[in-house]
Amino acid sequence: MIRTTTILTVLILYSFSLSQTLPDKYHTYAEGIAELDSLAGSHPGICSLDSVGYSNRDSLTIYLFKISDNVSLEEDEPAIFFNGGVHADEVLSVEVVLNFCQDIIAQYDSGNTAVQGYVNDYEIFVVPFTNPEGHTVVEGGDTEWRKNKTDNDGNGIFDFHDGVDPNRNYDFGWDLDTGPEATTPESLTYKGPYPFSESETRTVRNLGILYKPIIAVDYHSPTYGRPEVLYYCWYWDIYGFAPDELTMRHIGQEFGAMIVTDSGDSTYEARRGLVNKGDFKTYYYGNFGTAAFVVEISDTTIQDTSMVDGICERHLPGMYYLLERAGYARLSGIATDSLTGLPLEAEVEVLEATGPEINPRYTRANTGRYDRLIDPGTYSLRFQKDGYITKTVSGVVVSNLYVTYTDVQLLPENVVPETPQLIYPPDQIVYYDSTHLSFDWSSSAFAEEYIIEIADNEQFSPIFEEDSNLVNSDYRNISPFAQERYYWRVTASNSNGYSDRSEVWVFNIVSSSAPAAPVLISPPDSFESSAPYLDFDWSDVADADNYAIEIASDQQFDNVVESDSALTLSEYQNVDSLPDDDYYWRARAGNANGWSLYSEVWTFSVDAEPNIVYIPGDVNHSGDVNGLDVIYLVNYFKGGPPPPLEVEGFYPEADANGSCDVNGLDVLYLVNFFKGGSPPIDGNCLD
Repeated sequence: MIRTTTILTVLILYSFSLSQTLPDKYHTYAEGIAELDSLAGSHPGICSLDSVGYSNRDSLTIYLFKISDNVSLEEDEPAIFFNGGVHADEVLSVEVVLNFCQDIIAQYDSGNTAVQGYVNDYEIFVVPFTNPEGHTVVEGGDTEWRKNKTDNDGNGIFDFHDGVDPNRNYDFGWDLDTGPEATTPESLTYKGPYPFSESETRTVRNLGILYKPIIAVDYHSPTYGRPEVLYYCWYWDIYGFAPDELTMRHIGQEFGAMIVTDSGDSTYEARRGLVNKGDFKTYYYGNFGTAAFVVEISDTTIQDTSMVDGICERHLPGMYYLLERAGYARLSGIATDSLTGLPLEAEVEVLEATGPEINPRYTRANTGRYDRLIDPGTYSLRFQKDGYITKTVSGVVVSNLYVTYTDVQLLPENVVPETPQLIYPPDQIVYYDSTHLSFDWSSSAFAEEYIIEIADNEQFSPIFEEDSNLVNSDYRNISPFAQERYYWRVTASNSNGYSDRSEVWVFNIVSSSAPAAPVLISPPDSFESSAPYLDFDWSDVADADNYAIEIASDQQFDNVVESDSALTLSEYQNVDSLPDDDYYWRARAGNANGWSLYSEVWTFSVDAEPNIVYIPGDVNHSGDVNGLDVIYLVNYFKGGPPPPLEVEGFYPEADANGSCDVNGLDVLYLVNFFKGGSPPIDGNCLD
């Protein structure tokens, strides 16, 4: 009897809805996607539009609109998710999220620093049409259609027997939804034959698994139930309130308070949602710890077109509040393997906000990052992963003023090798004319293999030679060495992982016929220069035919700002003006047999004084001294504008008598000058 009544109700609604049409004010699926594609085309640096899935029956593309700096990259940034168009007839949800996409890009373009910060700091994702095939049904005139178009009876005909409610098809809570409205295929809220039977919900699930958003909002309109309300997580009749009850309630209340109702005299109510079905917010909170919300927009599904723009605008403050809220009272950090430094997909448990009813919350697999919004307080975090020793960090303080970062390194449960100790060649040794060397290091306990790395730079990028399959603790290089400075290190490994890298040792290869290294003379070490040009000098070296100099802004000489390797004299003056900064320099000598080692490295700094050109007595800075300067100076003493050229409160061109002070005597001095007296004097007061 219940099933018969449900089918009859659906038939009545179905026949009535076919006489309706979707007003032109509302976006069709094609129009909405075209609008976002245009945005992505005009702002390729901060937004993109990509396919992330397809609808269950018609295979219409489900598009994801991403807003972030470096939008083409998967950055290590918190994810925020806005979802629309889940229920086909609730077209206001599409309008709200499309309007947000337009507005945030416009605010970014206008120079809104807060919005620019959100775009730079977060990855913002929007799915405007989660149920695109259902939306096209509404576009075609069936304005009461809610579900997708899954062919429930398998007859190949789309009719009222078909469709699954995408917001009843998630696995978390699916088993609790057992009433006829959930199990009858003709019902508007049919949950499907099994969890994630629908490609639409699988798409949204996959986004959650990949990005684990800290905030996710699913926009709806009330087909039935309360209008202008948002629901946060949760109350469960088995377990009670959510482990994060206070946090979810506080964020929900602030979120709702930012959205003004259609009447304009109140704001959206924040209510605690129930765990009684497989819906979006329950799935995202239960699996990822996401601050997940469902928002019921306005008081009907297809609102009067004159109200649409106002409704969309009134929802923007709530959306921007969530972006702001993501930036404080947040736990964040990275879990890595303590030996390799690689990110781990580890479980992160907040001991003060956990329970048996929620699934483990994991870090993001590609970065090891976790992010979770939580009320200010002091917490204990437990990190665990199979094969690793569980680690608990206590006394983690969360504040409303900042994000709290707690990185952890997890130690594998099984023993890894000890760190090798280098033996030969000795550190800093110099070899003459050698092209091949024998390397030796200590045998490490529990080691199965070794990795040796040899490079001609401290960063080991690029690597000169590497071998990762050594079973013995010795090695002889294959590629011949050039006359250069080399760095080497060794790592031990076994099936459980890697040891720490050994310390780095250095050896030098030089020609026996090459000159000795020069000795630096001038400028002296740690010299402070007030000029951007300097004279460099070093000792003459016997048998040297030429010299080379390098000037860099870093001690490793990765950023060489000036160099010359064709000098015939042991001196040099930089060609380009050096900006104010700290610098390092070194020199070496060469001849037909090769280069010497570099000299030791000396430092200097440049803090150049400005070159100020002025004419004493030219008070008005006209480029000439005449009677107008007297008038200008008199007016200044009467309260007029000061002389144009000012240096740290002093007016050098008005100091006509060179006294290093500007007063009435300078007026008398200028008058006497024009009567045949002495010309204005430069007191060199800027020295």
